[in-house]
Amino acid sequence: MARNLRTSPQKTCRNILPSRSARFSEALASASGSQYLRVNRLMTALNPEGSVHGIRTVLRLLCCCAVLTCTWRETQASLILTSGLGTTHAGNLVINGSFEIGAPPDGLGNAYYWANPAAAPYVVPPGWTSTGPHSTALWGNDGPSPYRLRLSDVLPDGRAALDFHTSTGATVSQPPTFHPNGSVTFPATPIFTTPAGSPVTLRQTVHTELTPAPSYNLSFWVSGEENSTVQGNTGVGIIGLIVTNVLPPSPAPGSAAGQVQWLAVPNGLSYGLSHLYEYTFTPVNPLQPVNIEFISWGGMNLSAYGMSPFGTQPILDDVIVNAVPEPTSFGLLGLGSMLMLRRRPFGCFPEP
Repeated sequence: MARNLRTSPQKTCRNILPSRSARFSEALASASGSQYLRVNRLMTALNPEGSVHGIRTVLRLLCCCAVLTCTWRETQASLILTSGLGTTHAGNLVINGSFEIGAPPDGLGNAYYWANPAAAPYVVPPGWTSTGPHSTALWGNDGPSPYRLRLSDVLPDGRAALDFHTSTGATVSQPPTFHPNGSVTFPATPIFTTPAGSPVTLRQTVHTELTPAPSYNLSFWVSGEENSTVQGNTGVGIIGLIVTNVLPPSPAPGSAAGQVQWLAVPNGLSYGLSHLYEYTFTPVNPLQPVNIEFISWGGMNLSAYGMSPFGTQPILDDVIVNAVPEPTSFGLLGLGSMLMLRRRPFGCFPEP
């Protein structure tokens, strides 16, 4: 018959739960009184007698909670357009998200071509990969502060940004609907064509798996060419966002695996001079990274749908991904596990 741990804790606890290192006791001692009290009461309720069977049951319950938590996260995998997240440069998981590392000297004449290997000087921003063999996409600024690029709105961070300039006259097979939050939808899968033959793309693998979290916040700033002067881009542009490992694959040609989120590029007349896009996302597989890709087919000609034939082209800056900290409830599970490794059985130690 199993001996009651409450009546003889010293002998039985040493046999069943060997002494652990001091760090568990230190972690327990550092917990707030309210957390300690809640976990103590929970463990006492689950195992009021402190029996061997009870301890095993609690261990099984904690394991089940961990499995259910992982399953819940997987079913909650998502990519949601939102606002007001307050992303910060501190803790940014994106490498060179403001394109300052390796940036060229001030002035449009010093700018680098970052997407077309045949153009010179050709330099891809460190941390990123790109395509756009027939583009004239530039990396840099127009000149002294306040910094702009191709007459965009003032850059939000640093002195450099990326321009996605390629051919004008790009078309799309489906009529776009531009929504107030900046999202662009189509009645069916859109097929884009451009005189350049292929889009301009920018891509980075973001290692979210190295900073585990239940969710992540993504933000990036978008403006348009000539927005500060509105010299002729009377239509908004369209830029695509692809985030892998959060949604099923996309059928869109020329894109990486992942659903394309189509977004409006402000032109100074619609959506202001610039717009901050913000998303929250949860990976499908938290043990794998996510890939972030931006895609532009050029200046859009939407005259077939009664819109402007002169769509502006995107300027991108300040790409940020922040991990969202674990809620307190998940921390309590870990605290409960540490409590179980103490020498004294649950229900035997005094409440603070």
